[in-house]
Amino acid sequence: MDIEQKRSALIALFLAGKCQEDIVRELSALPVCRNFVHRTVKRYLETGSTKRRYGGGRQATVVTPAMVKIVKKRLKRNPRRSATKLAKDLKISDRSLRRILKDKVQSKPYKIQKVQDLSMKQKQERVKRAKALLKRAAEGRLKNIVFTDEKLFTVAQFVNKQNDRVWLPE
Repeated sequence: MDIEQKRSALIALFLAGKCQEDIVRELSALPVCRNFVHRTVKRYLETGSTKRRYGGGRQATVVTPAMVKIVKKRLKRNPRRSATKLAKDLKISDRSLRRILKDKVQSKPYKIQKVQDLSMKQKQERVKRAKALLKRAAEGRLKNIVFTDEKLFTVAQFVNKQNDRVWLPE
């Protein structure tokens, strides 16, 4: 006999006017205890049903909508902020903050990588020059060609590839 059938039999006896001790004695063939009878009768009186109530369990204390809102705001202001430092500032555990970032904010830490920053105009110019070089090579006009490694350097922020991360949406 499954649990729902036990509950139905129990409520039928309760509605017939039996007290809880009598219900336990009558259902001794089924393994039901006093606490089960008490809880089932109490639930029936409160809700009018014997179905399971949802919403029980431990309530969230840190991963709350208010904390998620604060984390989103801080992340929008500075996406390069370290998760450990952010957790320390908000006075929550590092694990809770990472859970918020992953599950609620749905962002991931991406490594910052150094790359050549080319505009569309520069890219088009490179393609044009490469096609001209290929055309000259096909015609046999590239006998004496010299390549140099000169480059204009721009001053940029130091990037630590190992530790620097940017939290961005997936």
